[in-house]
Amino acid sequence: MSHVKHGVRQASLSLQKVFKHHRDTFHGPLSTSSPFCTCRSFPRLSMLRPSALASLSGSQSPFSSTPQFRSIFTSNKREIRRNVAVEEEEIRTEDDDEDGPKGPLKSHPYRNICPWKSKTDLANFLLENQIYNDCGLFVVNKPFGVGVRNPTLKHLQRSNGSVHQLHLRGIQTSEYTLEDIVPTLRKLLGKPTLTLVKSTEKLTSGVAIFADDEETGTRCSKALKSSKSFFDTVYKYHVITVLPPILQFDSGKVERIGISIKSGAGCDVPQPVLFREYSKNSVKRKDVIPVHAQVNPLKIGFGGGHLVEINTSSVVKNFLRIYMADKLAPILGDQLYSCRVQTLKGIPTKIDPTHLAPGASQQRLPKDMLAHLKLNSREDTIIIPTHVHLRSYSLHKFLTMGKVLEFEAPYPPYFRWTCEQLGIQLGVDEEQSIYKSTNDL
Repeated sequence: MSHVKHGVRQASLSLQKVFKHHRDTFHGPLSTSSPFCTCRSFPRLSMLRPSALASLSGSQSPFSSTPQFRSIFTSNKREIRRNVAVEEEEIRTEDDDEDGPKGPLKSHPYRNICPWKSKTDLANFLLENQIYNDCGLFVVNKPFGVGVRNPTLKHLQRSNGSVHQLHLRGIQTSEYTLEDIVPTLRKLLGKPTLTLVKSTEKLTSGVAIFADDEETGTRCSKALKSSKSFFDTVYKYHVITVLPPILQFDSGKVERIGISIKSGAGCDVPQPVLFREYSKNSVKRKDVIPVHAQVNPLKIGFGGGHLVEINTSSVVKNFLRIYMADKLAPILGDQLYSCRVQTLKGIPTKIDPTHLAPGASQQRLPKDMLAHLKLNSREDTIIIPTHVHLRSYSLHKFLTMGKVLEFEAPYPPYFRWTCEQLGIQLGVDEEQSIYKSTNDL
């Protein structure tokens, strides 16, 4: 209360000085032309009631009994309401403009990727797209745009205003995460202890694994670690690239690469960089993370589009995007790291990543590819989702010793549509969900 009284006392002294100056300067009753009666000069003053002003300024205040002030106060209040209404309407119009492209692109296949209106709708969609439901595991084909877990406060503070958020400005995503719909899945499946174990990240589609209970989830996590120690690569991703990948080794050969965070003189934003030569001590110090990767070009499409298979042991720090940009074959829809590849006189050229920030420029596509994807201009590429799909996932020693459980997820609708538009013909097995148990090699 002492702080409140002190504030009221200070306000009273300030108002008395204003009133005295007005009386000495203009010599007469308050007029509408006075600068002390405008909302812009004293917005807080115009928000107060005349009775409140009288109590603050004292009983001798000319505002306490002047009808002219009351009329001015009312007009100022109406002006404030009118200005606020106009500002809200402008903000509402701006929000509508930011929802996405209008006109022909409003009905584009890339604009209807996440149609779910509730958690129940998304949960039912996952039930319809389940791959495996046995042995304590529930495996689904996660759609693009659905996050895995809700971000923590620390994550939100770290990503607020980050350049990494620019690649989301035109892509449609869902407001729900897999963590949000776990309670709904428990009711629909009749599994009260269902837990989320492993899933591909938000801006990719593919295999996501749930476990009936925590014990099964622990076994699944151990099987994943066993797979990483037994096989060079565990994850099989399929991506669509803008250009054909430049292979430094024979197709199918496993490459050992290191990834680290680095910032250069041209850009002070720390970002992931690849190293093909690094020491064991750098790995022990955790300065470099080793990753095994294998690239297999599958099919060629129109306009430079290629369907490529990437087998990898990890996808840490956006490894897939960085790795394909390093191969001069940026992933279609990658607005973060495709700027590392620029075309100079028709020749794809690699740009030093330490000289430009992620998302420094919008992805540029060949005109032929734009036409096949039914996009009007290069500015429309912001609506293209990232074409990264976790095709298969292997668990070693989960069922029995010497057995490998592998799940395969079919392509999502937007991925198949892109393949169709680019003339990439898919086989029958690529349209179906598959799980199989095989002996380890």
